[in-house]
Amino acid sequence: MRGAHAALLGTTKRKDAKVEVTYAGHPLYLYAGDAKRGDTKGEGLNQFGAKWYVLSPSGKKIDHD
Repeated sequence: MRGAHAALLGTTKRKDAKVEVTYAGHPLYLYAGDAKRGDTKGEGLNQFGAKWYVLSPSGKKIDHD
């Protein structure tokens, strides 16, 4: 099977009351250092209390550690 699974997409309400998109319960973010499609400059960084990972089109974490 290819691609992310729609059933794993969801939302959560943050402490500031804004709604955030999740995949398999994990929040999704656009890393500020990524300028164009395919950029993954934030992968593996440890910022804001956790490590950042790229989500592949199949919906799996890309981990280069």
